Amino acid sequence: MPPEPIAPTAKYYSLLNRTKWARMRFWLHSFFIFNFAFLTIECGLDVEDPTPPSAPVWVQKSLPEEWPELGIDAHESGGIILEWRANPLNENVGVYQVFRAEYFDLEDSLGTFTHLRSIYHESNLNHKYTDTSVQLYITYFYSLRAIDNSGNVSEFSDTLFYTLLEPQNIEMMLPNGTTLPITRCLTWIGGWSIPFEKWTITIVTQNGKLVLRDTFLPHNYLGEEEVFEIGNDIDLHSNMTYQWRVDIEAQYIGLEESAASESKWANFLYIDP
Repeated sequence: MPPEPIAPTAKYYSLLNRTKWARMRFWLHSFFIFNFAFLTIECGLDVEDPTPPSAPVWVQKSLPEEWPELGIDAHESGGIILEWRANPLNENVGVYQVFRAEYFDLEDSLGTFTHLRSIYHESNLNHKYTDTSVQLYITYFYSLRAIDNSGNVSEFSDTLFYTLLEPQNIEMMLPNGTTLPITRCLTWIGGWSIPFEKWTITIVTQNGKLVLRDTFLPHNYLGEEEVFEIGNDIDLHSNMTYQWRVDIEAQYIGLEESAASESKWANFLYIDP
């Protein structure tokens, strides 16, 4: 006959209960870890990075004779165009803030920088914004900062400044809507009241391909007719329409202008003589 089983003691029950509780705690701990990981993957939860993004960087201003034009510049539609580089993708920038201050000549003082516009980050390409709420002959200062998707704010960028001059009147630009004269000359009336230093002529095809861009000193500052002859070395195709524009540039700092304007686009039809 098998021996009678020995009745468990209180010590045995105590060990058994501790083993069960340890197993239950392990199971609950594993359950919560699994569910938190699942929620993190499904809902996109992430621990916010407290590191702010780097300060935005302006695109280098192009020289007057370069095309296409880059950096801060007058815009043909009126206003001042700003251009800056996108922050690195790993900084998760969500928005750029544009700030502007106005310089008061009579007081020789700079006003307070105020928030002008927020530009949402959309790609890793350069970002542009045209400030159309400007007045002629007033110098505006611009600065940027970036805000990432966690709300971290960058330091401010460097400060740029620019002044919009009065644009050349397109009604004084010839030819416009007509055939280019056999002399291959473009003419316009210079504005004697405009404080400027150089003209820049730009000629492009209708699809925007550059044909000619030339910067030169005015022949006079008295509001008389200005003439620009398209050299015979510039190849124009017969029965093709071209666009041309006059830029006014001034206040050079080194090789870059800090005040300018751009006329609207005139056009002409070229026919071989």
